[in-house]
Amino acid sequence: MKRLTAASALTGFLLLTGCSGTPAPDSPGAAASGAPSPSASAAAAARPDPAGSCTSIDLDAETATGAQLGACFSDALHVLGTFRAKVDTGDELQQAEVRLRPDVAIHGKTTGADPDEVVFVDDTAYKNDGGGWIKGDPGSDDPEKMVIGNAGRLLVAVFAGDVLRQSVEACPVWNLLPAKEKMTLPDDMVVEARVFECAAPYVMIGSTITDSRLLFEQDWTPVSATYTATGFGQTVRAEQWWYDFGADLEITAPI
Repeated sequence: MKRLTAASALTGFLLLTGCSGTPAPDSPGAAASGAPSPSASAAAAARPDPAGSCTSIDLDAETATGAQLGACFSDALHVLGTFRAKVDTGDELQQAEVRLRPDVAIHGKTTGADPDEVVFVDDTAYKNDGGGWIKGDPGSDDPEKMVIGNAGRLLVAVFAGDVLRQSVEACPVWNLLPAKEKMTLPDDMVVEARVFECAAPYVMIGSTITDSRLLFEQDWTPVSATYTATGFGQTVRAEQWWYDFGADLEITAPI
């Protein structure tokens, strides 16, 4: 079995709390140029309203507590139900298809030094790191099957569990920046997003998080996060995107 890279082991962390930094000119977060891109307005009109608990946030106050923003973020994802996600840590690129309702199912791929593919469906995880699919089992005596089974639990905690909320709540105060940010998502949709920035460094899962930002569309659909995390002898910078909400995703067991 291939080794677990630091970025892979902290997937849940990387998929939510964010790194700052300006996107490279050809990155999904860079400003659009050249050919016209789809407008966000038509797509937003066809999807559920994710606002929910987000209405407790007073935009005129230009701040939100971690508890408010964490609940807003998590609730919005669950209302929207299905989406695709992408995270770039520089040495790894992780992409996932996620279904939260009516049941949790996830299909993820990692490219980089140790590429692999993971599926979680029907409460079971499967992994393929190039040698074929293996079915995980958290209670197995086989170390490989046990690790894969626990990796499935991590994916669920990240995309459907408390990690989504707790990683944002760990920052006590988020400041709403005065200017909106125009960005292009990986599906080529152009959005103009509200930008919340954590007011100070904070600690999450043993790492110090700095330059953390969380971006939402005007209807509170989460679209991006960035951060720098320092801990366990290394520094990780990452940028995350959520997009293609409401996609019809068919995620099935590979074996």
